[in-house]
Amino acid sequence: MDANKYRTAYDQAQAVQHEVWTELCQHLEHAPDAQLLSDYTATLVYTLDKDRREEALRLLRGQLYSRQLRDTGRVESWFTDCGARMGQDIEGFVANARQQYVQAGLAEEQRAEAEAKQKAGRGRFRIRPASAFAPERAAYLVQPYLPRGMVSILGGVSAAGKTSLALDVCARLTRGAAFAPDTPPQPPATVLYLTAENDPNKVLRPRAEAMGADLDRLYFQDGASYSMGDEELAALCEKLGAFYKPEQIGIDPALSEDMLSVSGLCMWISEISRGF
Repeated sequence: MDANKYRTAYDQAQAVQHEVWTELCQHLEHAPDAQLLSDYTATLVYTLDKDRREEALRLLRGQLYSRQLRDTGRVESWFTDCGARMGQDIEGFVANARQQYVQAGLAEEQRAEAEAKQKAGRGRFRIRPASAFAPERAAYLVQPYLPRGMVSILGGVSAAGKTSLALDVCARLTRGAAFAPDTPPQPPATVLYLTAENDPNKVLRPRAEAMGADLDRLYFQDGASYSMGDEELAALCEKLGAFYKPEQIGIDPALSEDMLSVSGLCMWISEISRGF
């Protein structure tokens, strides 16, 4: 081979190396976590010169570490396993690796598209004429005061008896009692009652027990109190709602000086309670 042909072949080889290195860097930066230690990654690394493979593996370890994944110690065994399988059937390995890469990419695009549509749907504000809305009859937990799937606020001055009235409603729900002489009884229900003021041991349980509540169906939080502006409260309500499937979530109190937070929390609970 003369010098010109040798130079041309060398330049072509270097161009391929540069292209593969660029593709590897982009892949490691944008690939989902599950695709970092994949056959496709191994294909790219093995395509590089031996001198650059160690650099590529260091780059891979750094990417795993930056994503706080616990796979950094598996890099060597993963790479050795890929090399062994590649040695048995390199063409099949490369073809399968590229197919898996394409399929994973399509799945990620579909997931991202679905997530984008979901976010867009939440934030979309539309105005329609009243005729476009189908009338629905409200279902009541306690007619006509507590509609299902909605937020109801019990208001009053301090010491007016709000907590006692709320606990009486909870007690009746848990034992399936009627709320008035002309209303039929209903099946016993689960109730969550979250409080920021009253001690469950000294105040809530004794009152609820005196009112005849089924104490195995009535739940209080155990431990820290809450503030209406705390996002953890909304997340807690969502988790409890999904697990216990309550007919009612009571929050005592909802302070008037923090009504913006109360409003936001009410929207959370209203959305959560639609599934009850």
